[in-house]
Amino acid sequence: MLGDSHGPVSMDQTMIALGDRSFGAAMVVLALPAMFMPPGFAVPFGAALLVISLQLLVARQKPWLPVRLRHLRLRRRAADRLYAKASPLLRSAELWIQPRWAGVQSPLHERVIALVCSLLSVILMLPLPVAHTFAALAIIAFGAGLIAADGLALLVGWGLAAGAFLTCIALFLLTLAGLSHVQHVPPPG
Repeated sequence: MLGDSHGPVSMDQTMIALGDRSFGAAMVVLALPAMFMPPGFAVPFGAALLVISLQLLVARQKPWLPVRLRHLRLRRRAADRLYAKASPLLRSAELWIQPRWAGVQSPLHERVIALVCSLLSVILMLPLPVAHTFAALAIIAFGAGLIAADGLALLVGWGLAAGAFLTCIALFLLTLAGLSHVQHVPPPG
């Protein structure tokens, strides 16, 4: 996908390379870099995924990004490193992603997936360790399932999404418990 061009890689170049290959392809391409970034640093990718997910939710025919997001750039060296990291994952995914369980995929299910991917995109933009990774993996699984009409990949996406949401709940409860503990500790002295 990176081709022989030189210089930074923009999201616009990425979207052009995807062509009409679907929302699923855009979701996979945008979630992959987010997965390899530290939590809190994936804001541009999370924002782009949020825009894509909301378009899928309203049944838009083709993914579109606003000019500001389309012009975001990733340095060529970083793009090459990302591609090198993602290539083995993509090769192994190609071996098991295939059309199956077609009854699982329907227009209504796609809308529900879009809603969940919107929430997962928000998680990607937050500095939440572990939940961030679950969110990126869930979006990748949903995207792969949409590309290949693979019901099993969609079910994997649901499991990973549940992991992301449960991790967020656990982090929230741990934060509340920590704050509660801090309030009850007597001051030193």
